[in-house]
Amino acid sequence: MLIIQGDQALSPFRIQNLQRLLQTFTSKVTSISTIYVHFVQTKDELTEDERSRLEALLSKTASTPNDSKSDLSLLVTPRFGTISPWSSKATDIAHNCGL
Repeated sequence: MLIIQGDQALSPFRIQNLQRLLQTFTSKVTSISTIYVHFVQTKDELTEDERSRLEALLSKTASTPNDSKSDLSLLVTPRFGTISPWSSKATDIAHNCGL
């Protein structure tokens, strides 16, 4: 399984609002960063070209690595075993792109 870091998940405006909301519960929240993480199950190992195409397909913009340091990281995922319409459509799109 490939794990590929994606783009920022929330806009700066939404991050500010979320941070304000969390600070009503605790003053320990000083910053928030959000990113998409893509989990990709493949039948075979991808070539370098296929991996590049997949990363381009998953990225809306040129992603920069998330270098933020934090005391706590949370990973929010669908329930185990859930196959969302998005993942089914993404699989179709990847197949149509030769992956």
